[in-house]
Amino acid sequence: MAVALEYSYFPAEWIPDFSQELCKIPWERLFAQRHMPPNRVEQTVQGICVYGKEALLLQIQEGSGAFLANQQLLWAENHRVLRYSKILAQARKVTHYLKDPISK
Repeated sequence: MAVALEYSYFPAEWIPDFSQELCKIPWERLFAQRHMPPNRVEQTVQGICVYGKEALLLQIQEGSGAFLANQQLLWAENHRVLRYSKILAQARKVTHYLKDPISK
């Protein structure tokens, strides 16, 4: 059962050799290999109602509640955005926490 959907975007210009093979590498390792360590994450969370394809994928009724973690921005030291993500999660199935703090 799906409990969350995540849409993530990475600026391709920071990784000019990006390829299908690199899609298989976790983003943490990808940025570390290119000496682009993240140092800050910003995230907001709000409650929303989910409809259409997203409700179908999460296997919940149309109009059911979910968490939307929107504007999750992962920043590098030089103030460039490394990743933008939007996460939709079933409100009753997910506890959201930061596993490892990002610090200098």
